[in-house]
Amino acid sequence: MVTKKPSGPVFSNISIINRAFCELGSPLPYDMLVEYVQVNWANGKGLDRKTSSEHVKTALSASFYFEEAFKGYYRKKEFQFKELDDLHDQLKETLVPQTFNSTNNNKYQIKDIYLDPRFDVMEIENGSVDSKYILLSEWELLNDLVIRIMAEDNSNKTVKELTNQVKNKYEINNENALFIPQIDNRFTVTKDLVSLSSSREQVIKELNDDSKFHVEVTPSIREQIAKKTHDIFSYITSGTEVKIRNIVKNIFSLDVYKTNFPAYFQAVREHLIAYDDIYLNSKQDAIIYMKANPFSNTRPHAKTISYLRKHELKSPSSDNSLTYTLRYYDRIQQTLEGSYFSNWIKKDDHLKVYLQLEDQTKELIFFFERDSCLLYGGHLVKLMNNFSLVPGQRLHFFCDDSK
Repeated sequence: MVTKKPSGPVFSNISIINRAFCELGSPLPYDMLVEYVQVNWANGKGLDRKTSSEHVKTALSASFYFEEAFKGYYRKKEFQFKELDDLHDQLKETLVPQTFNSTNNNKYQIKDIYLDPRFDVMEIENGSVDSKYILLSEWELLNDLVIRIMAEDNSNKTVKELTNQVKNKYEINNENALFIPQIDNRFTVTKDLVSLSSSREQVIKELNDDSKFHVEVTPSIREQIAKKTHDIFSYITSGTEVKIRNIVKNIFSLDVYKTNFPAYFQAVREHLIAYDDIYLNSKQDAIIYMKANPFSNTRPHAKTISYLRKHELKSPSSDNSLTYTLRYYDRIQQTLEGSYFSNWIKKDDHLKVYLQLEDQTKELIFFFERDSCLLYGGHLVKLMNNFSLVPGQRLHFFCDDSK
């Protein structure tokens, strides 16, 4: 009989998708949901895109927790159930997850838990059975960081002591970042003291086994890293060792406990070591920059793009052009706010756009969703990605009646 090694709790499929909407907004395009699951799966261990797509497709096609807002875009169904108020208050007070099992599944329906935005569900393998735990969605787990701390110092400590130790080391200020050993089979809690379930040597071996920790770095993450190259070189100091985790935290506003942190950490490391003047330390968790900033006199930036739109009706001169400033929300959702273009959109709910390049003109179609008042579509997605559009960039639209 083969005994599985403790692996720790992970968010359920539905909870991961719920967290995507919570973090990125709603509605979201299908591809963005797939990428979120791909990167954040199993606390950042990652998942290949094909399997991630299958998980998302299964969850969306059931149409129970999620619904299609318009073609290719989805949103989460949300309800706050009064029947769960007591559970919410209990979790808020005790900071200990509630086990979902046969003794309470008549009191709490798992479907209600998934639909209520106040809660998340985590799962953990206990022998041949997967146990489920109900948490508050605002909580962030520090368990993976505590494992690393205890691998270095195997002395038994209280939950509070370990929490403070992790927060001090990684400069974490979030009060909702919690160490919860009660739901984690990698820890044993005896009275008030926490110890490792496996030997320290075994834990260190697991942590150093790259085959057990596969991180998915997507093209869009690499694109974000590349765009921030100037900011990264402005942050680091020549001749000084800088922790990569500090680069990720300060440049991308990601704390080390976030489930997408490993992907950004790896992407930043791979991006920086491509430069001749960047060196990794022996632990490969910090870099040393040995030359003056190569971007001190130049700063790469995306050029402003202009558009020509076909418009059959005569418009007043004030309605012949507009300048649209791309918002963060636009770039995340890969949509545009449709209200700005309402006078230009015909009854067939689409906007025909001519992209004027140096030597050619390309015809694009942006679809209009009236309920959400958003422009969307494959052409708009490709436009944003191909030209690396960034929030704050201004897009100039002109109405050309001669087209």
